[in-house]
Amino acid sequence: MSQRETYCLIGAGAMAEAILSGLLKNKRASAEQIRLINRENADRLRQMESAYGIRCPRQKEKAIADANTIILAVKPKDMDQVLKQYKDDIRPGQRVISVAAGISTSFIEERLPRGTTVIRAMPNTSSMIGRSATALCGGAYATEEDLNSASATFSSIGSVVRVEEKDMDAVTGLSGSGPAYIYYLVEGLERAGVNAGLSHPVARQLTLQTLVGAAHMLLETGEDPAQLRHKVTSPGGTTMAGVQSLADHDFHQTLITAVKRAQKRSKELASPCPLRHCADDPV
Repeated sequence: MSQRETYCLIGAGAMAEAILSGLLKNKRASAEQIRLINRENADRLRQMESAYGIRCPRQKEKAIADANTIILAVKPKDMDQVLKQYKDDIRPGQRVISVAAGISTSFIEERLPRGTTVIRAMPNTSSMIGRSATALCGGAYATEEDLNSASATFSSIGSVVRVEEKDMDAVTGLSGSGPAYIYYLVEGLERAGVNAGLSHPVARQLTLQTLVGAAHMLLETGEDPAQLRHKVTSPGGTTMAGVQSLADHDFHQTLITAVKRAQKRSKELASPCPLRHCADDPV
């Protein structure tokens, strides 16, 4: 456990909870090292204090000033207002990490004291169980030490890769929104199993174990997914019949379109004019 890192999370939504839960479960930080604040919703803060033993102080400015690392877990539409509210409490020497989709490091740097370290991260909600896929990129003042520290923070809640900032919208479309695609796939497979005559509990158990098994095959063998698919797709067999149906319905193209639409939406969130309409972002 880190004895010097102290965190202040601004925002108390699902992503903030996923991050702080991961930090605690994986002993990156103790409850005493984490502060959580948001603009309103005192009931939510009390719930988080009770669930995790962290502090949600009323003196928000002090909570920010005392932190080594500030995590901006707010919606893109709220980012400008949050930065204006707390800019006088943030100083160079602190690390500011944003997990807001579409908001660039330069957008944040322009609203904070010159020289402030800004890092952009895109985790996903699997952070809650320590299985996030997170991508990081640094702003103009982020050093290798800053990026290593951020990597250590997010490694406690899953795997981490570093990318160029130009790729962050693609990351958002792929892994940031990706869990929802997987859950949607599971919904469809469960429904298909039930439609074929299975009970819902049996369809769910078989679907989930199939998903877990396939993921482990990919991770543990290191083989290309196409190679593994070919190994179980015998000519004229049952799997080929099913895969052909997916191909007939442009399954791959549907996924490509989903990622591209999410990527496009991430880019739109960075635009200054439509921010007030962005209540549906994934943070």
